[in-house]
Amino acid sequence: MHEQSQIDILLSAAIKSWGGVITALGFFATTISLFIIPKETKYETRWVIVIFMIFAYLCLVLLRAFIDSYNYSNNFLPKIKIARKPLGAYQTTHALLLLNPTPLLTYDSLVSIYILESELERLVGIGRVINIQLDKKIQIAVISDVDFGDRWKALYENRSDDLSKLIIKPSVPNYIIEGAVNV
Repeated sequence: MHEQSQIDILLSAAIKSWGGVITALGFFATTISLFIIPKETKYETRWVIVIFMIFAYLCLVLLRAFIDSYNYSNNFLPKIKIARKPLGAYQTTHALLLLNPTPLLTYDSLVSIYILESELERLVGIGRVINIQLDKKIQIAVISDVDFGDRWKALYENRSDDLSKLIIKPSVPNYIIEGAVNV
């Protein structure tokens, strides 16, 4: 899934919102109003109907854009590309992870790391964004181990089945922030 701008989302929503059908209904309602509404009315009711149809269409497009944006953001958790043994300044951490680009993370953000086991996500670590590369890939240092132990070292082999079980989330459980785990 590629990153979309707000304009892309709005244009896509306008296309998906059945613009032709709404336009035809608006034209039909306006044409009918020419024959049904008496000419002695205080307001040009025909134009009120046209304006109402335009307003209804814009509301429909914005609703569709909101739904598309929500669905798009929910399917956008970053995937781990590479796991490495920490070196240099990061020797005290458990692992270094390289993630696909995502707008959900910024420099120095805390992330939680989960592993998917038997359809349940289990917290295994807390990480910190240490770098966002020029190609937008994100480097994370795993700064806190939560019952994962030596399994971090097994990740250095970069087997895709192991890496795909890890889930990076751009939030940290509340009890971590309150100090239950030293971060």
